[in-house]
Amino acid sequence: MDNTLQDWLDIATRGLCADAKARVRKEVHEHFAAEYERLIVEGHTEQLATYAALQSLGGAKQAQDRFCKLHFTVTEFDVWNALHRPPSLVRKSFASFFITIWIILGLARLATDFERDVFEDIGFLAFQLLLASFLVIPVLLGGRAPRFVLCAQMILAPVGFVGIFFSLADALGVLNWITATISLLIAVGPACSIWTLNLSILGKTRRQRDWESAS
Repeated sequence: MDNTLQDWLDIATRGLCADAKARVRKEVHEHFAAEYERLIVEGHTEQLATYAALQSLGGAKQAQDRFCKLHFTVTEFDVWNALHRPPSLVRKSFASFFITIWIILGLARLATDFERDVFEDIGFLAFQLLLASFLVIPVLLGGRAPRFVLCAQMILAPVGFVGIFFSLADALGVLNWITATISLLIAVGPACSIWTLNLSILGKTRRQRDWESAS
């Protein structure tokens, strides 16, 4: 009985973080045991009760998809947990360094009258947005406002990716409506990944908070 149920659990909890895996295993074991006992009381044989109780759980792969939509996966938990950990001295130093450089460069550009290329400015700003999304804002606000950090990444990072690809096309001298369209399409990939991951994390943290309030 245990081996058969264990095989089902191994598939159904694959990809979940350790906490979610333990919680799901506990709930499934309780459901399986209750169903098994009910069938035994009704007069079924142990073999038939085991089979029927296992069938009541449904397909393991379908259960895995369902559990991954409800609970933190390993990747999501690592991202969420990293926001709550105090940033290392290296990350703090890099964040402080880039903030200082931005201020100096910004003042220098305002103080000079030299002619600037628009796409150079776009590339410079895009690079700033990416650094702000994944380094500066998480270091400054990760522990205090992790949801704000995730939302900021969803807004700033896609704009940064688009700007980077536009400025690269301009630097190569091939910027036209075709390469601009291609740049947008290329930027859609990482932007969609960030949106999908961060929206999933935000939804699961809210659901987890509701569970904790209900309990």
